[in-house]
Amino acid sequence: MDCMKKAVSMGIPLEAAVRSSSYNPACSIGISGRLGSIAIGKQADCVLLDCNTLDIRAVIKAGRLISAADSM
Repeated sequence: MDCMKKAVSMGIPLEAAVRSSSYNPACSIGISGRLGSIAIGKQADCVLLDCNTLDIRAVIKAGRLISAADSM
């Protein structure tokens, strides 16, 4: 997340920073069919971020909440 924060602080749009840390890496290693974006049929792993600070608010793995901000 620090790299994403740094990119945004340098003027990279948030959407581009998120894509460069999720979809683009999944494509580069050939797993974008199941990871890297949110879509029906894909693995339900997700990190929820605070929209202002980009701090992690929750982590979801395989569709289940495994960590929330109040327990981090």
